[in-house]
Amino acid sequence: VAECYTVLGVIHGAWRHIPGEFDDYIATPKANLYRSIHTAVIGPDEKPVEIQIRTHEMHEHAELGVAAHWRYKEAGKQDADFERRIQLMRNWLDLKDDSSVSEDFVETLKSELEAKNVYVLTPHGRVIELPLGSTAVDFAYAIHTDVGHRCRGARVDGRIVPLTQPLESGKTVEILTAKEGAP
Repeated sequence: VAECYTVLGVIHGAWRHIPGEFDDYIATPKANLYRSIHTAVIGPDEKPVEIQIRTHEMHEHAELGVAAHWRYKEAGKQDADFERRIQLMRNWLDLKDDSSVSEDFVETLKSELEAKNVYVLTPHGRVIELPLGSTAVDFAYAIHTDVGHRCRGARVDGRIVPLTQPLESGKTVEILTAKEGAP
């Protein structure tokens, strides 16, 4: 982390800093734990240049999210299978709405991702990873304990399904809740 501030000093020493263009998310991380230093300088040819300074670990978190950050800390090294799954998920999300993508390709991609987990979407497009065999109730609790407590039904891709039905990757899950709930 100290090296990030050293690099910042070198950059500000080499080029003129643009006033008001500086954020230190290392000292005060964002709510999602994003950490980086953002600055802007007048660079070559008198053009503004935006710069982000962060460690490799911070970069992994920024690019791949909290799960990648945890995985990095846990293993202390890159996990090729995890990286492959992340890339497959990104590709799948890019192609999800493309009607020209063949059904065979989608099925192959899903089988690659589903080895141990299912990946479902919230109505807002957030990806939720759950263990294989998870149901809408598991999904509800993964969203929030209160949602799980109030869960009374579920829609998968717009259709009402039994709460005991195992979820499949790529489906959008909506939880139907009661106003009040109990475990």
